[in-house]
Amino acid sequence: MSGLRFFVERTGDGAGQPVLDADNGEELMHVQPGTAIVLGSRQPESSGTLYITTKQVVWLSDTDRRKGYAVDFLSVSLHAVSRDPEAYQDPCLYAQVESPFEMKIRSILFLLVEVLRFTLY
Repeated sequence: MSGLRFFVERTGDGAGQPVLDADNGEELMHVQPGTAIVLGSRQPESSGTLYITTKQVVWLSDTDRRKGYAVDFLSVSLHAVSRDPEAYQDPCLYAQVESPFEMKIRSILFLLVEVLRFTLY
């Protein structure tokens, strides 16, 4: 499945990492806790964890186990570090993504609180 999509499949009792497609070689490459996500012009979601795999980027909420999003790499047309306060008040990782028409989301901001404090300012 391509584009931005809802994603809630977690390992273990539903409180763990995202379920990966290991049969097709998907591996977890990086985990970044303390990450908020902003979809389009919406308000930031509560803090969650960002998972980067060999095939996709997954964000899972830390407070609502039924909330998460994923986007495969082929659906990300642009990504950058943004420090422009007119685009968003805090530095963030910006990504333009494909998404189903019903979601009406064309951009994602990842607010990496711990990383940003030390590297983006």
